[in-house]
Amino acid sequence: MSSLLSTYLLYSLALLVIVNARCSSENYEPGVGEKPYFTGKVNNEHQCHKLCGYSSICSGYNYIRNEHDSDCQLLSVNSEQGQISSEQTKNGFHVKTTKPGCTPYQDLNPCDQKPCREDELCILILSSSRHICLKRDVNCGDLFLDVSLTMVDLPVPASFNSQAEYTCTEGYNYANGTGLSTCMADGFWTPVDLQCEEVDCGNITLLEGMSMVNQSYSTTYNQSVQYGCIVGYNYINGSGLSTCKSDGNWTNVDLECEIVRCGNPVDTAPDMALFYLDNTDITYGVKAIYQCDTGYNQTGTGISECQLDSSWSTIDINCELIDCGAIPEPNHAVAISTPTNTTFNTSVHYKCDDISIHMEGNTETVCQSDGQWSPLNISCFVVCRTFTTPNLAQAVNTMMPAFVGHVTTFRCKTTENAVYISGNSSIECQDNGEWTSSDLVCEVRCSSPPTTVGNFQVKNAQTAQTFILGTEVDYSCTIAGLAGISEKSTCTENGWSVPVSLLCRVTYLGSESEEDD
Repeated sequence: MSSLLSTYLLYSLALLVIVNARCSSENYEPGVGEKPYFTGKVNNEHQCHKLCGYSSICSGYNYIRNEHDSDCQLLSVNSEQGQISSEQTKNGFHVKTTKPGCTPYQDLNPCDQKPCREDELCILILSSSRHICLKRDVNCGDLFLDVSLTMVDLPVPASFNSQAEYTCTEGYNYANGTGLSTCMADGFWTPVDLQCEEVDCGNITLLEGMSMVNQSYSTTYNQSVQYGCIVGYNYINGSGLSTCKSDGNWTNVDLECEIVRCGNPVDTAPDMALFYLDNTDITYGVKAIYQCDTGYNQTGTGISECQLDSSWSTIDINCELIDCGAIPEPNHAVAISTPTNTTFNTSVHYKCDDISIHMEGNTETVCQSDGQWSPLNISCFVVCRTFTTPNLAQAVNTMMPAFVGHVTTFRCKTTENAVYISGNSSIECQDNGEWTSSDLVCEVRCSSPPTTVGNFQVKNAQTAQTFILGTEVDYSCTIAGLAGISEKSTCTENGWSVPVSLLCRVTYLGSESEEDD
């Protein structure tokens, strides 16, 4: 093969000489420095190297490798000596060399008629009318693949007409195409028509008690998602990783999380009770709601919550015993006994005071849960009881006990010969339970005293005279010739008193003698 290539290069030089000879009359100066004069697509550096060998003016090349293909840049010491153009045909590269301003003699180039097979190279020799067909040394080299493709078989060397077989890379699913590529005579592989689609496991179904640590994640093949236990669950074991598999499913998460649970709600104080539990399954976040017992004022929410450490939070509540304050003071009623406190459920019993009597209504009041004393409708009416009757008088229309406003009238006792002298003869019951005062004056009046009692005769009694109690009258002896002394009779409540002695005395000289009446 190397001898054939050497022969080809000699023929190429001969061709250049011929072309230069036809343009030898041209006057030009060679340039200084190496410059590119041709750029084309290649599959590998080997192909670029061969292209440079095909051109007699090529002094070197730049092989530029890109992501999916490569460029071959041919260099010449003096690019003005000639320009290379290329046509990519089934025969490969047909190379022509010309001088500036010179027209190549296409009719003298038998290779333009493509006399050689696909795997042969047409080479002109000594005369422009002669050529030889040289077997191509084709090697397509490696094929740059997309990440979705994996090579199943690549012939070595990758010669003309050999085939490479491809399949979808793990993590990609077959969509379309044959997966075959053929090495062409130009040293290039035919495009691979295999289409593969990346495996996508789709959205992840969250498991109870877990959440994703990395909220932004890819769902394609071999991508992983990290799980963690959410608040309210305790980590038990496992890595928490789930990976997208080639079958489009996620691997099982080996993370184990256990929900936090609390025991029964805490015991309550004597002044409160559990009112409501928002879930019978007592797990993290469940709330127990308390409220104060009847008769207590509540401050705070009354909430206790199941915490992460399985304990209950302190109850946010304060219960203060209700106090109704000072006891009621109904009119003319008094508490039978003063209570030691005035808080909820305390009861107070009442009675009417000394100047009144109970007529109707209840006699008990109780401190209620609303902080008020229960209604007390005891009715006590003021009455007047005893009163002082004026001397020698008697009440004629009294009532015992007497209500406020009642009037009692007095009159002098006629049975005792009492008569009105002066003053107010009535009294009234007042709202303080007292009677008004009476200044009634009655006096006993005696009838006219007897004018005579035995041998005595009243001395100072007159028919028109008024004989009041205590009035005295005198009596004297009426026997002629007898001297007598005065005797008195007094007006009493029982009438006139009988004189103590009604004796007439006879006076003799030197002695006295008595004579009965």
